[in-house]
Amino acid sequence: MAAPDWHEPSQTREQPSRVPLGAVHTPDGPTPPRPAPQARTREYVARQTASGRTKKEIIRLLKRAIAREIHHYLTTPVTVPDVADLRGRSVRSS
Repeated sequence: MAAPDWHEPSQTREQPSRVPLGAVHTPDGPTPPRPAPQARTREYVARQTASGRTKKEIIRLLKRAIAREIHHYLTTPVTVPDVADLRGRSVRSS
């Protein structure tokens, strides 16, 4: 049997899968594109752009803001209810 001619379309040859715009192709397959930024991020970028900052400066400031927020969540103590509060009352009558 002769080797197939790859210049002619073949019925057995699969079409390559289309990767969506913005997606990254990994060994496990294409990953979906990143979600749109939150409204407060868009507003922050708009304010910084209006004040004359460059895109590079805005990204640097966003990273700093995210680091501050994460640091706040990691260092703020959280009150946890006592274990006794989580248990149901005994159904036995005394």
